[in-house]
Amino acid sequence: MPAARPPAALIALLAVVAIVGVAWALVTPAFQAPDENSHFGYVQTLAERFALPGRTGRPPLSPEQALAGSLSNSDQTAQQLDVRMEWSRAVYDRWRARAATLPRSARTAGGGANPASSNPPLYYLYEAIPYRLAEGGDLFTRLTVARLGSVLWMLLTVA
Repeated sequence: MPAARPPAALIALLAVVAIVGVAWALVTPAFQAPDENSHFGYVQTLAERFALPGRTGRPPLSPEQALAGSLSNSDQTAQQLDVRMEWSRAVYDRWRARAATLPRSARTAGGGANPASSNPPLYYLYEAIPYRLAEGGDLFTRLTVARLGSVLWMLLTVA
């Protein structure tokens, strides 16, 4: 018996979801998705320290992530449509120069309590895979690749 083909409508729907998911991952400014700062901090803690976040005495976010949020103004713009991120060639160059001076430990110095730290780790362990695949890239590259990893879950949910 030949394998059953999925309905054409499902294939079309999955294609549209994939396109929208990839577009969302590439176009949405960094840390502008709901609670993305906390979720990324959780993923970074797992991927870099191999530990769960929520440890007393540690900052919730790594110095690397805090610097990116500060220089891009993403913390001030989250879910405020009237406020825009600061992102120009000059801001990007300033961020690259400052990020280049950070020690390797700037990725591992977070892991304190954050709003996502009480969540179970399975999804974050999955997200640590694309994060680690992009470990040679800068923070924004690792964030984008982790977002693209979420597109698979969108497709599975729709299917």
